[in-house]
Amino acid sequence: MAKVNKSKYAILSMLIKRSLCGYDLKQILQHISRLYWNESNAQIYTNLKLLEEETLVTSQLDLKSGGREKRVYSITEAGKQALLEWLKQPINLSPPREEVLLKLTNAFLLPKKDVQNILQDYQKQIESEFQYYQATVQHVRDDLGAREDVSCIELNLDFVRRMLEAKLAWAASTVKKIALRE
Repeated sequence: MAKVNKSKYAILSMLIKRSLCGYDLKQILQHISRLYWNESNAQIYTNLKLLEEETLVTSQLDLKSGGREKRVYSITEAGKQALLEWLKQPINLSPPREEVLLKLTNAFLLPKKDVQNILQDYQKQIESEFQYYQATVQHVRDDLGAREDVSCIELNLDFVRRMLEAKLAWAASTVKKIALRE
């Protein structure tokens, strides 16, 4: 089975709502979608070019953008159809990449205190992400209000909340287990 470029669909998912420049796409991905999807600048611009070559998006220079040329991208009818077809496809689970678990695989090589420090640092990072999640929820409530996609965004945020809570509970439990080890 050929590997699907899901980055293209992340971009089409943003452009279906409104026309955007590459910078605005990155901002949206950094602020709202960051909790569940990540794209680098290189991925965004490479995929925008690819999407345009495939006639799934069009672009034009924004003449009102001032001194710096800004290219604004819009989804085409073919892009809408490609997005709809992809949305109907079964979900393929992404391979997990949890660095904390990779480190724990070899934690037997470290003193107990070092392992506890790794886990406590992980907890702090997850707590920080949870604070970011809470700010995002507030932003969705305050700023996105009546947009038709808000209910879908809220479903994503519910998933994120549950994942963060599960990670926090696991980390707290694991810190206790490590403390009890001889």
